Amino acid sequence: MIHSSDKVTNTTTTPLQKCQFNGGVWRHKWGPQNYVIVSAIHDGFAVAHLSLRSPFNHKADEEDSVYKFRSTNGQLAYGIDWSFNHKINQLESNFMKSTVVCCSFYDNTIEFGELIIKL
Repeated sequence: MIHSSDKVTNTTTTPLQKCQFNGGVWRHKWGPQNYVIVSAIHDGFAVAHLSLRSPFNHKADEEDSVYKFRSTNGQLAYGIDWSFNHKINQLESNFMKSTVVCCSFYDNTIEFGELIIKL
């Protein structure tokens, strides 16, 4: 049984992973294979891959790969989500296809698109 007076003792102040997004992150959604999709307020929409590294051999200042796939042309990148359809086909099983939905804050639109990621 856990009591409210119990303390967590294994916390750390150095990150295990970090990704740089300009303009601040408003939303993020995790996906399979350690991918995360992000709406960065002033920098559009991006997807990042977080590699599997042990915290014992990882340098905290290393950054993971980030791919910006949509600019907002001055609008605020606000909402983001994705749905994972399937592998493109059996011969190309090293690709993942997802449906992405994103919206900006002021222009009253929602956009759907496809994002194909090489695994």
